[in-house]
Amino acid sequence: TKMRSWLCALLCVLLPGSSKGDNVTQTELVLHVTDGTGATFNCKYETISSTPDLFWYLQVPGMSPRSIIHRAAHRNDEKEPETRYESKLDKDKKSIYLKISDVRVSDSGVYYCALRPTGGGVIWTPLPPDQLKLQI
Repeated sequence: TKMRSWLCALLCVLLPGSSKGDNVTQTELVLHVTDGTGATFNCKYETISSTPDLFWYLQVPGMSPRSIIHRAAHRNDEKEPETRYESKLDKDKKSIYLKISDVRVSDSGVYYCALRPTGGGVIWTPLPPDQLKLQI
């Protein structure tokens, strides 16, 4: 049988923006995801720029963050080639999502939505269902 694993997502502290008028907010506080299903993170942003650049970063424990997605007003593909990531920037709604298909325990880490130098993060920690805890 397929082992069921759970991923728990907790919202991290949002980093204050260094550019006046630039801000991002990740909307999920907790996500419960089973192995093999999909997960979606949503991010809202505010900026004075008419051509926003948004990024998704992944930081696994003990490693530096690495860029996994870059979306800009002039380049807004949805699917990342040869990955399980999908993302789209919606300038009208001032939002961007990150969708991960076929979630695995190895996807655990901190997912950051960033608008230039600002950002927030969502932590994924694999836990068995009977040990899910939320700490604030």
